[in-house]
Amino acid sequence: MILLLRKLLIAFLYFLGIGITGANAFTVNQLQSLYQDGQVFLTWKSPDKTNLRYNVYRSSTPINTKNDLKHSQYIGDVRDSSSRNVRLSSVKGKTVFIKLKADAAPLKSNNGLYVITCTSSGSFYYAVTVITLSDNFEDKTINPGSNSLSVGVMEMVADPQPIYQDSAIWKTGDVAKYYAQFATNQNTPHYPAMCNQGSYVYNFYVIKRGNFIHQPLFVFYEGLLENSIKGNGLGQFENKTITNCTIMGCDDWLPGPDNGTGPQSGDKTFWIGYHENFDMYTDSNPTSKTGTIRTYTQTRLIHTILWADKYLSVDSNKVYLVGVSAGGFGVLITANIIPDKIAAVYAVVPPVHGGTSTDEDTQLYGTAEANLPTDVLNPDTGDSIRIWDLMELRHMVDVNKRRGLPILFTVHGKNDETITWTTKPSFYDSLKVSHQGTTFFWDQRDHDGKGANFLDNETTPAFYLYNSTKSFPVFSNCSINQNPGSGDPANGDPYGAINGYLDFDSSIVDQPCTWSGRIFLKKMYVNGVVQPAYKNCTADITLRRLQYFVPIEGSTVKWSNYNSVNKRVQHGSLVYAGGAITITGIKITDAGNKIEFDISNCSRNSEPKRSVNLKDYNTPSNLIGENTSSFYIIPIITGAVIRFNISDADNLEFRMYDVMGTLLWNKSLYVVPGKGELTLPRPGSGMYFIEIKGTSIALVQKVIF
Repeated sequence: MILLLRKLLIAFLYFLGIGITGANAFTVNQLQSLYQDGQVFLTWKSPDKTNLRYNVYRSSTPINTKNDLKHSQYIGDVRDSSSRNVRLSSVKGKTVFIKLKADAAPLKSNNGLYVITCTSSGSFYYAVTVITLSDNFEDKTINPGSNSLSVGVMEMVADPQPIYQDSAIWKTGDVAKYYAQFATNQNTPHYPAMCNQGSYVYNFYVIKRGNFIHQPLFVFYEGLLENSIKGNGLGQFENKTITNCTIMGCDDWLPGPDNGTGPQSGDKTFWIGYHENFDMYTDSNPTSKTGTIRTYTQTRLIHTILWADKYLSVDSNKVYLVGVSAGGFGVLITANIIPDKIAAVYAVVPPVHGGTSTDEDTQLYGTAEANLPTDVLNPDTGDSIRIWDLMELRHMVDVNKRRGLPILFTVHGKNDETITWTTKPSFYDSLKVSHQGTTFFWDQRDHDGKGANFLDNETTPAFYLYNSTKSFPVFSNCSINQNPGSGDPANGDPYGAINGYLDFDSSIVDQPCTWSGRIFLKKMYVNGVVQPAYKNCTADITLRRLQYFVPIEGSTVKWSNYNSVNKRVQHGSLVYAGGAITITGIKITDAGNKIEFDISNCSRNSEPKRSVNLKDYNTPSNLIGENTSSFYIIPIITGAVIRFNISDADNLEFRMYDVMGTLLWNKSLYVVPGKGELTLPRPGSGMYFIEIKGTSIALVQKVIF
C-alpha cells in the first residue's frame, strides 16, 4: 500500500511538473554521442549502483527539462553494465568491454552504452534517465550537457557496420577476427530490428582461409569459440581439408537474468526469436496468448549473411550453412526462409522440430495451442506462418514445395538420445514428397558422434559443386536406397543413406529452351569401406532452382535419357502445369546418363518470357492492393520482373529507389484488365524499393539484388 501511494504521489507531482528526488533517485552524467555508419552511439558515466534501467529519449529539439520528455520519443532501454560485452566475456572467461572503433580503447566498467539506428537524416537530441528497478521509480531530472545533449547529433541513413573488437589464433592456425554487431529495436529497410527492448551487442567471427578473391562463404551456427568448427561431423573443417574459403561463426544468445552463475547468465532462442513483448532480461515472462512472434534471431543471422555478401570478398552464389544439433536446426530454418540465397546446407544431428511445452519455451513462443503468428510469410499465400508450424521442419519443406530449397545434407544417429531417432524417417519422407534435394545419412552414432559408422569425409558435401544461381536435379524414390526404418532405432538398416549412391556434375546446361545434366551412380563408403556396388538403379528426377529453363504453363516439354554412349534409353513428354518438373522411373548407371529436356516450339534465338528466373515467383511480395489486383516481383540475372494481374484498366507508375530515396528508374504504363509483365533493370547489388501507383493502388516493396 505504501509503495502504491508513493507511485501515485510521484505520478501526481510529475503531472504538476514538480520533481522528486531521494535515496532511490539516480542520474547519469557525461553523456556523449558518436555517429558512424548509420548509427548513433551514446555513452555516459553510470551511477555506482546496480539493478538500474537506463531509458533513452530522442527529439528534434533540445531536451532541457523534464517537461521536454513529454514531447520526446522514447527509444528503448539498456540495463547495468551495458558497456561490457557480456557474451564474449562469458565464452572467453574474462571481462571484455566493447570498443566503438577498431583502433580505440575499450569502454570502461562505469560506462553505459546505447546504440540507435538512424531512421532519417537530420539533427537530433538525446537524453538518458534512470529507473530504479526495485521500486520502478524513474528520475526524470534533466541536466543539459550532463544527461542530455546540448548539441544535436547530425545523423544520416547508412548501412550500420559491425566493429572489429579482437582476434585470436586457434590451434588450427586460423585467425578468428571478432566483430561486435549492434542490434537495435528500430526496424528500418537497411537495418531491421534485431531485438525488441533497446540495443544489445551480438558477436560473430570471421576466418579467411587462402588468398582467393570472392571466396565461398561458410556460415556456422555454432557459437564463437574454436570448438565451433570441431566435433561431430566437422572433421573436414577442423583438419582444414576445406580451404580457400571464408568462415563466419554466429551465435544464439539472450542475456537472461543473474541466476547466481554470473551477471546475466544467458539463454538461447533456438535460433528463432521470441514474442514481441518478451523481456530478455528476466526468466519470469508470462505465456502470451496473443501477439506476434518476431524472428529476431533469424533476422540478425540473415542480415549478417547479406552483410558478408556485400562487404566481404565472398562469392555470393556460394553461401553454405553449417550447424550441429540446435545449430543444425537453425541452418535448416534459415534455408527455409531465404532458400534463394543459400547454395547448400550441412546439418549434423539436427532436431527436425523446435520448441517444447516447457515454461522456458512457452515464455518465448506461447503455447502450441495458441500457435501465434510470426513475421515469416508463406511464400505461396502471403499469410503469416504460425510459430509452431515454422519450427516444424516437416511442415516447412511442404510450405516450400513450389519454390524449392537449397540442397540439404543431414546426418542423424539411431542412438541419439538427445533428439531421438523417432521423427527422422518421417522428415526424410516429407523431403521426398516435396521433391526437395537431399542426401540423408544415418548410422549408430549418439548425439556427440560416438559410435558413428560414417567418417566425416564420407558425409561432408562436395560444397563447391553447389551454387545458388545454378539449377540442379533432385533425386527421390531411388531403388537402391538403404532402409532407415519407421522410427524405431531397431527397425531398418543400422546405417545407410538416402541418395547416397547418386550424384550429378557441373556440366548442367540451363537455357530458355533446353535443360540437360549428367547424373550417375557413385561409390559409397562407410568407415573407409566401399559398400556393395551397383551398376544401375531407377529414381525420380525433379528440376530445381531453374534459372532460364522455365516453360510457360500449357507448353509441351519433351525429355530424353541418354546412356554413356549417347544412346537414348528412355524418353517421354509432359504438358507443363506449373511448379517443379518431375519425371519418374529414370534409369541411372554407374557410367552416367545425360538427361535432356526441351520445350516444344521454342526459339533459342528469342528472349521469351519463360527466360525469367521464377525462383521467387510464388512469393506475393506483400504487393496486395485495396482491389483484387496482385503483383509479384521476380529477381532475375539482369534485374527483376514484375508480374501482375489487374482487375481494372489503369495508368500505373513503376518507380525504383535506392535506400537514400534517390529515384533510379521509372516507367508509366497503361494496363488493361488481366495479366501483364514488366522488366526492370538491375541497379547493382544491395537493397532497393519498388513503388507502384495507380488509381486504386499504392504499393511499396523492398527488393534485394
